[in-house]
Amino acid sequence: MISRESLARFGVDAATAVKSELGGGFDLDGYLAKYAFVVIRRKPWQSRPGGLIYELAQCPFDAAHAGGSAAFTLVDGRPGFRCQHDGCCGKTIKDIFAQYPAEPGEPAGIAGDNESGTGGDKPRAAQSQLLVECAAEVEFFHTPAGEGFASLPVDDHREIWPLKSRGCRRWLTRAFYRRIGKPPGSQAMQDALSLLEAKAQFDSPASQVFTRVAPYGDRIYVDLGQRRMGSRRDLSQRLACGA
Repeated sequence: MISRESLARFGVDAATAVKSELGGGFDLDGYLAKYAFVVIRRKPWQSRPGGLIYELAQCPFDAAHAGGSAAFTLVDGRPGFRCQHDGCCGKTIKDIFAQYPAEPGEPAGIAGDNESGTGGDKPRAAQSQLLVECAAEVEFFHTPAGEGFASLPVDDHREIWPLKSRGCRRWLTRAFYRRIGKPPGSQAMQDALSLLEAKAQFDSPASQVFTRVAPYGDRIYVDLGQRRMGSRRDLSQRLACGA
């Protein structure tokens, strides 16, 4: 986190840090402080007059990329990001905002990237955040071994799918498309599923899972896959949930 004292050492007024000469721009110092990104060096960007480079102690995508190899940039009030390691090749400020959203209402242009010269869109909620919101009606649980599962509403029934399954990804993709009108990005999907797995494991109940055949009390239930039961996975796994 960048303190006022640290900014003072750089000769920067904390009240006006990273504001462009035109009187506007993205509050990069405030954004870095919000997510506690550690800046080890702040310096002028020689090839971009008026630009600044914020070298980081660790890359936001890989803590092994340390010592300033990853950096935020700021030119004319527009933020950017780069990392010199091959593992982060192609990562831009848009990927940063997908994982570490800027607050709604922050200056326009946060979706831009001053390294590519694109941008100008108004702030939008990150796709990963929207994917998590699409799962608001999903019920989560985990097995005794810690594997995360989701009970998904499908038409007039619910289906049980592992969170790592294609079925769960397709359900989320469809829900996102119906809400936004376009498919989500692969990185956003991965980030959302990681969060939902954590929710299933740590914030949801544990339950044993069966496929097609399940003991319940002194009986044995067999899921014959009839439509009224919902799906071939549905009956026995709902029994496991105590439904």
